[in-house]
Amino acid sequence: MKTADEIFDEVPEDIDESWRHGALVGGMADLAVKERGVLAASFKRAGDTLLAASLANDTAHELLYPVLFNYRHSIELFLKATVEPGHRNHDLSGLVEHFRRVVRERLGAEVPGWIVERLNEFHDVDARSTTFRYPEAGAVFKSGRLQGEAWVDFPRLKNVMDRLEHAFMRVLAELDKKQ
Repeated sequence: MKTADEIFDEVPEDIDESWRHGALVGGMADLAVKERGVLAASFKRAGDTLLAASLANDTAHELLYPVLFNYRHSIELFLKATVEPGHRNHDLSGLVEHFRRVVRERLGAEVPGWIVERLNEFHDVDARSTTFRYPEAGAVFKSGRLQGEAWVDFPRLKNVMDRLEHAFMRVLAELDKKQ
């Protein structure tokens, strides 16, 4: 029995491209997000949107963890789109090393140091994708890299994430050319 507050509903018969107040999920609609890098870019875009809203509304302190979660998840998904791991986990360290190996072996290039450093920085702060979902006191500092509190500069974070997304998309495009 259908209720007025159901979230997942049957697709309306009269739906067309002008409908902008929702989106399809499942079935044929999921094919687009299965393309390499598409879902990762969507989580990056979600982080960008939250970051912009927080700066516009002076709420950076309220949205920091959701921003960081979306960016960290985007990184994880970009790495997985590149390396296509045999089993799924959230360990960035292993994914970063696998990413470096794929770039070296399949593209004959080395991943620039700044990329490895930023990816490892996310690993150090949130190795298993739990820190920004289930924050606990001191979790950010388990790596020993930082002590006490740390400052996250949103414009710098956005710039780094834009550069990382660009680098990932270039790698994915080059890998697609080689197939």
